[in-house]
Amino acid sequence: MNHGAAALFWIATVLVHLAAVPAAHASEIYDECRTRTDRAKRPGFSTVVGLDGKRQVAVDIVVGETLCLAGIEDGPGSLRLVSRAPLSEVVELRLEGDRDGTSLTIRHQNYSREIEYTIGYPARNTKDIIHTQRGSTPPGAPHTYARLGQTTRLILFDFANVPLPARSAADYEPGFLALSFVGAFHFSPVDDLNAEFERNGFSAVSSLQPYLGLGFDARLRGFRPNLDFTGGIHRAGGDRSPNVDQVLIALGLGYAVYRRKGIELFPMLGVTGGDIGVDVRSDDPALAFSGLVGGEQRIRKNVSLLVLSFGADFRHEFWPRQETGLLAGVRAGYGYQFWSGDWVQEEPAGPDLHGGPAVDTSGPFLRLAFGVYVH
Repeated sequence: MNHGAAALFWIATVLVHLAAVPAAHASEIYDECRTRTDRAKRPGFSTVVGLDGKRQVAVDIVVGETLCLAGIEDGPGSLRLVSRAPLSEVVELRLEGDRDGTSLTIRHQNYSREIEYTIGYPARNTKDIIHTQRGSTPPGAPHTYARLGQTTRLILFDFANVPLPARSAADYEPGFLALSFVGAFHFSPVDDLNAEFERNGFSAVSSLQPYLGLGFDARLRGFRPNLDFTGGIHRAGGDRSPNVDQVLIALGLGYAVYRRKGIELFPMLGVTGGDIGVDVRSDDPALAFSGLVGGEQRIRKNVSLLVLSFGADFRHEFWPRQETGLLAGVRAGYGYQFWSGDWVQEEPAGPDLHGGPAVDTSGPFLRLAFGVYVH
């Protein structure tokens, strides 16, 4: 199998595994939602008379609780919260309090509607509501009512769906910016370079180029820009192999074709620029050039690649108040080298180098990322 066929087989294998990720069932999404309460019975529900005069189920929440509930349609425009339901969305209620007062935070994940509701303030040790306040939660963002007084318990009812104009979910969903540590592996056989090493009495180096660096990822209305700064670790080789590495800057733009519960899948097209370098000594050079400056130095060749890839990200919000969490991502693809420069010396006083082996760094790659993000 030649290098091109091997590369295509490698990429196809990765994409098949990515495509095999099962779509999460709605009930599984609900089960991931964590309810935190000290009450033996969770969550708390009450029966109240709504503003329309009808008796209905209401949510009874006390300070210190975080209730993760499912919302079901209960008539046109009406929404009822229940403890379990096979739905693809959840509503999170969090009531916190201290000596300065109580705050209520409501969050939901449906980006095509708002949720309206009524906050009821019950009399102490009863379910009799003495005061109400109407509110709404904008799509995709937590809405907090602060300084609710010294109350330690609220009853929420009269939930209603408010459809938003027919726009894509990307128009409502908040974007994010992420900073990640990046590790990558690029399979790029440098056959001509290895042949020159062997002619000069040196050992060949590996076809696998590892990288470490920093990556910046973002999303804005579905678009996924990316910028990576990576430095290459020396390729593996024998006892008499020269040090060979690459330094690359990658810029890409993708589009999220799948988004659900923190998981995104996206194709990406980009360009990469940098160089491949070889450490040589003038008295025993791995690459024979006339005019090498004395001593040891790195000679390099600039390269540019066109990159096509497919990626997957998973985000988990650990700090809801700051809308910040952790991100893990994987991306696989192929880089095609469309340009390369001449060999040059890093020593500025050295003369220009002429000739030298051709280098083709085309090949498949795998990129891993782990970092933090903020909305």
